[in-house]
Amino acid sequence: MLKMRMKSLLFVMSMLAVRSMEASTTATLSEAMQFFEQHQLAKAGAVFEEIATMAPKPEDRAQAERWLARFDWWFYGKPEMARHRLLEGSQHGVNTSELLIELSMLEAHEGNFSEARTAALRALLFAKHNEQMRDAKVRFASAVVEEAARARLKSEALPDKNILADAHSTLRRIVEDEPGLLEPSRLLLTASLLREDGDGALFAFRSYYRIASDPDAYSPLRQPLKNLELVLPGWKGQKLPADQAIAIVHALADSRFFAEAAIVARNPDLEDSVRHACADILSYADFLQYVESSTNEYYRLTALGKASIATWLRGILHELLSRWMTLGISGEIPTVGDLSALDETALEKILDQISPIVLESLGKHYGAYFNFGTTAGYFDLHMGHVVDDEKQVIEQYGRRAVIHLTVLDMMTSNGFQSWAWCYESQHGGWATEDTIYQIRPSMADSPLDMWQALTDPAKREHSEKFIQTESAEDEMRATQNPYVYLPGMATRLKLQALENLRSQLRQRGLEGSALRTAFLAAIEQDDRNATILAHEGRHVIDMQAGIKDPTELEFGAKLSQIAFALLPREQLLSVIDPVLGDPTPHGQADLQIVKGLVGWMQKQAAEIKGLTPGHPLLPQLDLLTDDQIREAIRSLDPFAALHPVPHL
Repeated sequence: MLKMRMKSLLFVMSMLAVRSMEASTTATLSEAMQFFEQHQLAKAGAVFEEIATMAPKPEDRAQAERWLARFDWWFYGKPEMARHRLLEGSQHGVNTSELLIELSMLEAHEGNFSEARTAALRALLFAKHNEQMRDAKVRFASAVVEEAARARLKSEALPDKNILADAHSTLRRIVEDEPGLLEPSRLLLTASLLREDGDGALFAFRSYYRIASDPDAYSPLRQPLKNLELVLPGWKGQKLPADQAIAIVHALADSRFFAEAAIVARNPDLEDSVRHACADILSYADFLQYVESSTNEYYRLTALGKASIATWLRGILHELLSRWMTLGISGEIPTVGDLSALDETALEKILDQISPIVLESLGKHYGAYFNFGTTAGYFDLHMGHVVDDEKQVIEQYGRRAVIHLTVLDMMTSNGFQSWAWCYESQHGGWATEDTIYQIRPSMADSPLDMWQALTDPAKREHSEKFIQTESAEDEMRATQNPYVYLPGMATRLKLQALENLRSQLRQRGLEGSALRTAFLAAIEQDDRNATILAHEGRHVIDMQAGIKDPTELEFGAKLSQIAFALLPREQLLSVIDPVLGDPTPHGQADLQIVKGLVGWMQKQAAEIKGLTPGHPLLPQLDLLTDDQIREAIRSLDPFAALHPVPHL
């Protein structure tokens, strides 16, 4: 087995918990989502079907229909059935915009771009709040830009340029209003390159990597950004000289925008010399596209219990070996013979043999990082590209470790679970004995989502309704099981954390855009400090101390994540989550911590303001102050007793 395959020490950035605040649901719907997050599709589907036909609330029925449609097209390969569900559901006047946004995603996935645009425009008409309006606009623009990008990559003429101009304008307004959103920023970059708008491309580039807010971020991007700043400004519709086109292609590739680099290089108006000079980049972009599509199909079959690891690995190895000489890299791969005759074990041995060579070569030339291995019981792939790498000193409770923090972006694959969660939850990173890997896309939009959850009136209304409904059910859940996931209480914790942060910033005199900027920066910093440096840093410290048991490692890492957080209430959601108590290391560590918290509350009941004696304690966890949360967490950590004040 590859040494790189130790990925069980992986943490998750969950968007499902955030999204649960956006809709009025029932306990049964929460149960369905819990089955979904545990990859129990049949059980989740059965509960969704029951809700869709029997739930008293029409919005719950619509939400269930949307998820059933997602199952149909994402997992089961039945787009016609999904289309029927969504079209029929959109006639009922409940959650119409969400259903049509889902339909737009489905049609784009199937390559029906005209239908995807139509569905997105209809979704815009029925949008009830700002986020739905933005999502509908992004889906419209995505359908336009993806269709044009596919044409360009085939060196074909672009489809309707007027529609592309509309999409470009729409994206520009979105990114100007909310800079830093990843998907709109990357779509704007692609649209700008297709429309030969250098200023727009540079604006989108800066927004995607949030370089304007932190000019020193992501050191590997500094030189390619300087190169782009030399050639992009002033490019407006004219044919580029070959040397400038080549410079743009290489700067985009050096910035890990490989598909976008290919879009520039494959402009049929450019001289053949451009494509010849960029042949290695074009070959690598094609290789990434193959790996992504074949891996996603492997994941789909994995979710259905029908996957063949051998078939998947054989295809990737064949593609890599056949392209090796075209990728412009050094290093020779040993001869492996006829792949078609090899079984899974033999193919994994080949991976063991060639992976160090491939990783070093692709890493040096393209910034690539990949890791085949088993995560949460599933054989999968994590493959992305390094945008930052720096040395960090981690200190916790008198113990110290020096590690590398490697930030990955442009993920070709972020593991089976991220795909199976439809990217509404994602793997956030993992640790080895000397390196922490952070997946930037899984965390980059979290601060923006939290700001929206706090400030968007419609989302707040949904959240309050959700809390009211779920909190009543939480009491019953905790009566039946004192250590169970409580969605109502979890939502209260999140809103309390966000409200507390906003109040602290307002006490410093911040309002308006300054308040928003400071809020986003604080959330981003807390995510980095808590989920990366504290959580993954604890993994490194513990592994260097010889701790190997995955559950014990997760237990310690989550304790550090909460204890060292600026917002311990928000970080508690890494424990109060749908996998609480399941048989995975995460689920068992969660259970151990929750039991400890309830025990601490029993002992300290007199010190908890507002506690109702005789009632289950876990639903009252949000009554603890931030200092009490840290104290309770430290009481569970054997290393904290030696150093009572935690520090990073």
